[in-house]
Amino acid sequence: MTKWLLHLALIAVGLCALTTAAQTFEKTAPQTITLCEVLKTPQAFDGKTLLIRGRINLEFEDFSIYDIDCNTSPQIWLAFGGDVRTPTMSTINDTHRPSGRNLEFQGSEYTLVKDDNFNEFYKLVTAKEKYRPAYRVTATLTGTFFRGKTVTYPSGQHIMSGYGHLGCCHLFIIQQVSDVACKPMSKNDVNEMWRTLKKQHSD
Repeated sequence: MTKWLLHLALIAVGLCALTTAAQTFEKTAPQTITLCEVLKTPQAFDGKTLLIRGRINLEFEDFSIYDIDCNTSPQIWLAFGGDVRTPTMSTINDTHRPSGRNLEFQGSEYTLVKDDNFNEFYKLVTAKEKYRPAYRVTATLTGTFFRGKTVTYPSGQHIMSGYGHLGCCHLFIIQQVSDVACKPMSKNDVNEMWRTLKKQHSD
């Protein structure tokens, strides 16, 4: 009888461990979502691990991801996990990272998978042609999203209190890159993000 009870106890412990592991996996597994869905209801995805795809814009004081079908403000500012610095100057001063140390943000640590996809992505987005981006890069990014907030003053003025340059944006911390595609930058491509940008306000 004692052996039988011990056997049941071990099974229960095992099932508990499996349940805990499944819950942990569900909590950290990325949710595949479109950029348009995220920008429509950013509060629903705050702090969530997401898999998103879009076009990358890397210029002076801008490192963001966008979709021309819903290119609205506030935008989504990008930052790398791991020890990879932000590859453009801006007010967030994330241009220096201690080597070998993962990004720490709001009490959590964020890693970065440095594989062939990441290396190709970084090479393409940082390539320049006469001080402008050489390629329009599209990629799938896995990481964590943080919503920026809009503060409304008594005067009725809306001010974005978010992340990125001058608090412009929502934030997406990149932890893995996949499905990288690119094309040489044309004159229209250079200003595509700014030309298609529409204004909106979030809570």
